[in-house]
Amino acid sequence: MDNYGSTPYLFAAKDKPAIYTVKPDGSLVTKIGLKVGKHYEGITFRKQDNNQNTIWGGSLNNGIDKINLLTGSIIKSYPGTSMEIKSMVWDNSGTYLYVSQRTADRCTRLQRFYYDSAKDTLTKQSFDKSMPGCTLGRTDAMDMTTDGYIVGGYKSGQNLIFYFCDPLIDATSCKQVSYRTISLSSYNAALSTNKICAQSFINLDGFTWMCGKKP
Repeated sequence: MDNYGSTPYLFAAKDKPAIYTVKPDGSLVTKIGLKVGKHYEGITFRKQDNNQNTIWGGSLNNGIDKINLLTGSIIKSYPGTSMEIKSMVWDNSGTYLYVSQRTADRCTRLQRFYYDSAKDTLTKQSFDKSMPGCTLGRTDAMDMTTDGYIVGGYKSGQNLIFYFCDPLIDATSCKQVSYRTISLSSYNAALSTNKICAQSFINLDGFTWMCGKKP
């Protein structure tokens, strides 16, 4: 899940794989059918593309693609990007693509790709850092704040944990600087006040950050 301006986008595969735009109240605006059968675990806009119709998708062991949202087709598949991707996000410069890679049932590690915009290539770097919550839950969703922090989330027991971490200041980890715990029951109670959101959640598969800087 990601946003372009004030519009959130999400990937879902209930019937056939598709990307949806949604309103803040949870109602669907448009459905964009995909012409490939991949299940994208992470989608992200590269703001420097300056194109609301281009999004990047990463799937479990099927690599990273650049996708045309007008046609639902793949613009380009990038070799050497196959891994167990759970989520991904561009840094604010559009130079580095961060990926949370599943390494165990309840653990993810942070990987990084360098993007050469002139050659349109992605190259995996020697960058491999631990992420918050390993052994408690894996980061299945993350985004980037405007001041350069990764905001991630995972489920641990009956709680959702949202955290901010700095991917650069520590040599071995995405250094957690703050976090907040929200019980699933409280989260679902808040959702139930909106008639559009009739489905309770049992996990955290995606979210998008629309609040600018880290608070």
